[in-house]
Amino acid sequence: MNVNIEFFDEEPLENLVACLNYKMDKVVYFGYKKTMTEDKIQTTRESLQRICGIEDAEFYEVSEKDLYKIVSAIEKIIIRELKNKNQCFFDLTGGEDAVLVAMGVLSVKYKFPMYQYNILKDEMRVINFREC
Repeated sequence: MNVNIEFFDEEPLENLVACLNYKMDKVVYFGYKKTMTEDKIQTTRESLQRICGIEDAEFYEVSEKDLYKIVSAIEKIIIRELKNKNQCFFDLTGGEDAVLVAMGVLSVKYKFPMYQYNILKDEMRVINFREC
């Protein structure tokens, strides 16, 4: 199973762009309390199902300032997904500073590919640490 791990953004399209471009089976969002409201979560969940055919979405609130807690929260999910023999990807589209740093650290540690979609240019930039 392909699992997309990404930052929950205020812009609805930013939360769907990877799933519109790649075959994902599950999405795990990490976001800040002020951004990840119940309404936005519900809208994202419905859009994932209706537009992308993704039924499995998880949402986790993380600290805005504590990098250690962010890394720990994301790593807990990575370990779970690897135990389930899933392949993980990091979507950096719309990410905030601390979450981007955490994903960078973890992508190197676990050798997961990262990508970022530029909506204005309609292009995907893939950063693959597997070759390092």
